[in-house]
Amino acid sequence: MIRTSDELDEVRRTSRALVRRRAKAAAVAAAVPVPGLDIAVDAALLIKVIPQISRSFGLTPEQLDKLDSPRRMAAYKVIRKVGAKFAGTVITAELVARTLATIGLDLAIESVAKYLPFAGAVVSSVISYQVFRRIADAHIEECVKIVQAMMEEDAPC
Repeated sequence: MIRTSDELDEVRRTSRALVRRRAKAAAVAAAVPVPGLDIAVDAALLIKVIPQISRSFGLTPEQLDKLDSPRRMAAYKVIRKVGAKFAGTVITAELVARTLATIGLDLAIESVAKYLPFAGAVVSSVISYQVFRRIADAHIEECVKIVQAMMEEDAPC
């Protein structure tokens, strides 16, 4: 479990670097003019990267289950309060698909853009990169809020 703000900042930095690398992979896949491939790749990458981020922050279901009962209850209470989509949950394809669907307009534009010559591939890549980053970065910030709240509860009065 993260104990200090310096540790939290380091986990945030490394998580953002991971997200940038995976978002670049999503952008490359989006440039391939095969309709639907980009969304499938985005979903597959998110299914892997979201649990990695949660693990880095100590917020996977397995890690939370190892906490003592009062601390585990407090963690889940904070997760609900923050309204986190992914923290403390098992990441499924359905959950990722619902999240991607909330960004449906961007994905629709991306799909239409694929049918344009060269510029369409560029537009698709940029949108895919941004959508991936938006979802993963939001998860990072939710994790930061959860850990900060947990650290505040642990702070001596």
